Amino acid sequence: MLKETIPHQSLKQININGNLVDIKAVHDDSPSMKDAYKLWYDVYMDELKYDLHELVDHEQRTLGQTPNGSIVFLAYANTICIGTLVATYEAFSMLEYDYSELLPNKKIAQLSRLITNKKYRKTELTAQILIACSDFNLQTGNHQYCDTIVVNCTQKLLPYYYLFGFRSIANKTITHPYTKNRSYLMQCSYETNESVVQQMRKLVKGNKMMRLKWSIKYWWLKNVKFKK
Repeated sequence: MLKETIPHQSLKQININGNLVDIKAVHDDSPSMKDAYKLWYDVYMDELKYDLHELVDHEQRTLGQTPNGSIVFLAYANTICIGTLVATYEAFSMLEYDYSELLPNKKIAQLSRLITNKKYRKTELTAQILIACSDFNLQTGNHQYCDTIVVNCTQKLLPYYYLFGFRSIANKTITHPYTKNRSYLMQCSYETNESVVQQMRKLVKGNKMMRLKWSIKYWWLKNVKFKK
């Protein structure tokens, strides 16, 4: 993946909670990653209380990540990073897990670190980041490198990713190599993902019927299908 595929300007700007939010894409070795590291520390260390040691700097309050050629989407409000998404393409980088046996002959891209500041979790920010990722892939031609998108997530987040079109890969779970949590492996076809993104576009434009549909579906997933 060429450095030239990263635009120097922001991908999109939207107003959320009265703040101008700027979403941009960077390589994972960019100096801008320090902003993501601060958000990750806030969420993983302060909020979720993960017992992490690798690439943690308590003095600087950052939680890093070893660069591997991924593209990272950063959302800013008033110069503060409030959201991230890491996109890793198997054609260029090492994924967190070897999916070759579970998904043979697939061109795989992995999404990870879909994280937002807690003040923005009940807003459209997550949808806007995923829309920006989809737009970026189409603009740069990166979509040609994947026909299947994978994520791994905790049990708590299963309803969330089901809502986004992901489904379990043969009920496979792993011990996450970084957080050490039990993680579910999930996949979604590129076509399904694009269909969900189109629904998100309607959602962020204020389509009341789409908002109601998603609210009902999420309630059912959380309280019925994945009720503990």
